[in-house]
Amino acid sequence: MKLRMLCKILLLSLLTLTSFRSYAQNAWGKEVFLDIREKPLRDALAELRKQTDLNLIFNDNLTKEKLLTLNINSTAEKAMTELLSSTGFTYKKFDDNSAVIFEEKPKPPKTKAVVKKSNLKINLTSEKAEIIKPTLISKLELIYPKDAVDKQIEGEVLAKILVSSKGDVSRVKLEKSSGHQILDTATINYVQKLKFLPAELNGKYKDVWTTMVVKYQFEYIMEKK
Repeated sequence: MKLRMLCKILLLSLLTLTSFRSYAQNAWGKEVFLDIREKPLRDALAELRKQTDLNLIFNDNLTKEKLLTLNINSTAEKAMTELLSSTGFTYKKFDDNSAVIFEEKPKPPKTKAVVKKSNLKINLTSEKAEIIKPTLISKLELIYPKDAVDKQIEGEVLAKILVSSKGDVSRVKLEKSSGHQILDTATINYVQKLKFLPAELNGKYKDVWTTMVVKYQFEYIMEKK
């Protein structure tokens, strides 16, 4: 007898729980009718909440300036999507019967950090017109500084380089600053490590000044649709 009674109680509890879950799961599929005429979004959400008993959580201050005029006859979930589609807001369900409405921040465009180096240039007097320019042989990569990438810092640096007769960089002058020390320093540190085939004049290696322009910039990445 006691066992039968216990079974009945368990069965009743299960049916009640199933019924509650079914109600919660069906709340988003419930048919609603919204006739909105120049009303703020918060009023439209309040009406949706009233017709469905959905637990919709939102900040009045975010929605008070959003005036809507529309007519919706659909499920609660489709109505929610249509209500928010032109307002800059979105929602996230956190259980079967509740959702939080919040302002959707636009995603920043995707970019990639790019470093561009110009060809070396040498200013020569007429009597040195036959000089063979120094040739860069280093495979050293110039890295965009991480802090500059994080802060979206761009700039252009003009470095004047004295390439010695041994192919080393013996001196570096900053002819034009980027306006950002982090980019200037990265350029100077890079240039100082470079190796060249030295300049040649009449069969002899010579010290020669040359210039390099380095551009740090971001390029937009086109997303495939």
